[in-house]
Amino acid sequence: MYISIANSVGSSSSFVSGGLDAPVATAATGVGQTSFTANWNAYTGAVVYLLDVSESSDFSTFVYENQQVNAPSTSYVVIGLDPNTTYYYRVRASTEALTDADYQAVLDYATTQGYTLPSAGQQTLQNQLLVDLKDGGIWAKLDTFAVFATDGDSDFALIDWKRLTDYTAINSPTFTADEGFQGNGTSSYIDSNYNPVVNGVNLNLDSTSFGYYQAIARTTSGVGENIWGIGTSTGLWVRPISPTRIYVNNSTLFLSATSFVFNANQLVSVNRPNNTTINVYGDGVLLNTDSTRTSSSIGSFNMRVFRNTTTSYNNSTISMVYAGGDLTAESADFYNAWNTYLTSL
Repeated sequence: MYISIANSVGSSSSFVSGGLDAPVATAATGVGQTSFTANWNAYTGAVVYLLDVSESSDFSTFVYENQQVNAPSTSYVVIGLDPNTTYYYRVRASTEALTDADYQAVLDYATTQGYTLPSAGQQTLQNQLLVDLKDGGIWAKLDTFAVFATDGDSDFALIDWKRLTDYTAINSPTFTADEGFQGNGTSSYIDSNYNPVVNGVNLNLDSTSFGYYQAIARTTSGVGENIWGIGTSTGLWVRPISPTRIYVNNSTLFLSATSFVFNANQLVSVNRPNNTTINVYGDGVLLNTDSTRTSSSIGSFNMRVFRNTTTSYNNSTISMVYAGGDLTAESADFYNAWNTYLTSL
């Protein structure tokens, strides 16, 4: 592998103010068959550095584009490369953070796993989604949050943004860029690897929220087909077929099929703000409430997508799932943030 430094194209007034020189890239170290460490001199006042890596000297294509490295670090390990290939790298400095630290952590996790990152444009959209969730007081209440709708690859789509771990696709649910995953109705599902009892930092007996966005509604029929939940008749899950059933903390809320329908292109949010109340929202609008069912203990099971039991599966397409503390007051803000992201893809 041969590494070339492209300092001549490293400066940009949009990133470095005051006409000062850009940070100077220095010789790569740790050059191996499929990785190397990019290095550069520190730039006074830098908050972040932006690293580009390309196989072309004019950077017409990118292996890494605008990879954010937080100052004061002046190096970055570039991985997932091809052997016997020439690579070029350049570095710019920014005096302002361009990416929220929590979203940057998602990108860094994906990079270390060798996943294909979303395009630069979609990274901007995803970063804004996370910022909006923070502004609405939502992000801090989430325990698990996965955005399946992305133009990154299927591995990137399975990242749990809150815990920086992976969901697991079982029996190959179909992945479609910018839509999400679709179950086959017979055997495929996704294990979130999130257990409300073990992993539920915010979720507790009387403060619970979970939800999903359904891009394509199910076409199969049969008892027990849940979309998102722990996969048993106790705990947290939604069954969107007649009779519609929602389990929240081991209490069953039965809703008539004529009360509302879980449609395609709909954000479904289920909240338990206290011991007796369950609220169901569609696109941030209250669809149904029940104040008669008392909660009991939370079941200790991994939450799953498309699967209820070993014989019941769903074939809808899911773009996003989440779970955590009660978000009754934030339901509209959650929908607005998500809808802004989704409609911008």
